[in-house]
Amino acid sequence: MIYSDEINRKAAIWLGHLVFGTLLVMAAFYCRERIIHADSAFYLFNVLYDDGFFIAHNRGITYFSQWVPLLLYRAGANLPTIVMGYSLALMAVNYLFFLLIVYRLKNPAAGLVLALSMVIANRYKFYTGISEIFVSISLISLVVAWWTRPKALILQATARNNLLGGIGVIGLSYLGHPFLFIPLIIVWAALLFTERKWRDGQHWLAFMLILIVAYFRYQAISGNYYESNRLESIGEGIQFLTKFRDYYVWEVAKMYLREEYLMPLVLFLVTLIGMMRQKKILGAIFLLVSWFLAFVLVLVLHAYLNGPYYNLLDGYFGILGIVWALPIVNWLMKKASVLKMGVMGLLIVFSIIRIQDKAAFFTERRQHLESELASQEQQKVLKSIYHFDWNTYWNPWAIPFESLLLSAMQHPEGAKTVYYGDAGQLQDRLNRKDLFLADRHQYLPSRFPKHLFVLPPELYSVVEPGN
Repeated sequence: MIYSDEINRKAAIWLGHLVFGTLLVMAAFYCRERIIHADSAFYLFNVLYDDGFFIAHNRGITYFSQWVPLLLYRAGANLPTIVMGYSLALMAVNYLFFLLIVYRLKNPAAGLVLALSMVIANRYKFYTGISEIFVSISLISLVVAWWTRPKALILQATARNNLLGGIGVIGLSYLGHPFLFIPLIIVWAALLFTERKWRDGQHWLAFMLILIVAYFRYQAISGNYYESNRLESIGEGIQFLTKFRDYYVWEVAKMYLREEYLMPLVLFLVTLIGMMRQKKILGAIFLLVSWFLAFVLVLVLHAYLNGPYYNLLDGYFGILGIVWALPIVNWLMKKASVLKMGVMGLLIVFSIIRIQDKAAFFTERRQHLESELASQEQQKVLKSIYHFDWNTYWNPWAIPFESLLLSAMQHPEGAKTVYYGDAGQLQDRLNRKDLFLADRHQYLPSRFPKHLFVLPPELYSVVEPGN
C-alpha cells in the first residue's frame, strides 16, 4: 500500500483529485436531487427548524457537515444557497479526509483507495446526500492510511503518540454507520494475510480496539427502534439462504452484478489472481470469501424489500467497494505502466458514468413532485396512501419534508406540503390549523423560519382515496 516511486505517488494523488473534483461538480449540479430527497430533506428541515444540529440514530459523523447549512442559515442565506452549501459540504467532508490522508499521513495509495471507493460500488447512494454509510468509507480509509503510513512518519513520532494516534483514528469509527465494522475487520484481516502481520503486536492491538469500539457502538444503538429492527433481520438468514431465489432482493443483486459491477468485479478477480501469483494465496482467498459473505449479509439485511428502492441497498454495497479498491489500487499503481494507468482511468470513468446515469431517475422524480405541487391549489394537503407512487417516490414518510422544501425554493410564501396517510386515524390532528404533519413527528408552522418557508394557519385539505 506504500509506493516509493514518485510517478506512482503523483498519479495516485492526481487521480484522487480528479475523482473528488468531479464528484463536487456533480454535488453542486444535482444539489436539489441530493438534498431535497429522503433523509437529506428530513435532516435539513430539522436543522433549520431547531436552529441546531440534528443527529439521528446516534451517528455523530453528521456533525462534520451540518455546520455548513447551520452557518448559512444564521447568516440569512436563502434556501437555494443552503441546499447548495449542504450538498457540497456532504461531499467536501470526504475530500478533506482525502487531503488529510495524502498530505498529512503522506499515503497517496490509501488516498486513492478512498477516492476509488467513493465511486467503484456506489450508484444511487450518491443522490442521498446525507448518508452516514457513504461517509463511513472515509473513516475506514483513514484507518487504512494510518496502518500503512510511511515508516518515516512512524519513526518521527514517539511510541506514545503512535499509540494515541491509532486509538484516535479507530475511535472515530464510533461516529459512523454501524455496518462499517464489517469492511473494517475485512481490511484488517486482509493486511494480516498480505503483509504477514501475524507477529505484529500493534496490529493485533488494533483488532482489539476495533472490537471494543464496535461493542460500545452496538450497545449504543441497541435501544434504537430502527437499528434494532435491522439487526433482528439477521435472524432470517437461514431462511433466506435456503430460499434466496424467492426473494426480490436476489433479483436486484443479480442486476447489480450484471449491469453495475461487471467491470470492477472482473478487475477485482484479476487482481486476486495476481496476488496468488505473488504467493499471497491466503490473502486472495480471504478477500474473495469475505467480500462474498459480506455481500450475502447485505442481502439478508434487505430481504424484506419488495420493490426497486435501490438507495437502501446501494449504500451497503457501496461501502463494500473498499474491499475491491484495496487490491485494485495495489495492482494498478504498483510499478504502474501506461496500460495499468489506462485501466484505472477507465474504471473511474466507468464508475462515474454509472453514477451519472442514475441522475435521470432523481431528476424525473423531482420534476414529477414539482408538477404535482404546481397543480395543488391548497398549501397543506393530506392524501390517502393509495395515491402514493411507490416506484417514483420510494419513501412516503419523507414527502412532507421534500414537498415543503422543494416548493419553497423560489418563494417562501408559496411553500406547500403533502402528507400521505389515513385521514381516519388523524382526526385529532386534522382539527388543528397550526400543524405540519410528518411521520411520527409534530412540528408547528408558527416556528418555521419565515424567510425560508411559510405555511398558513389553515386545516389540511383531505383528498379522498377515490379522487
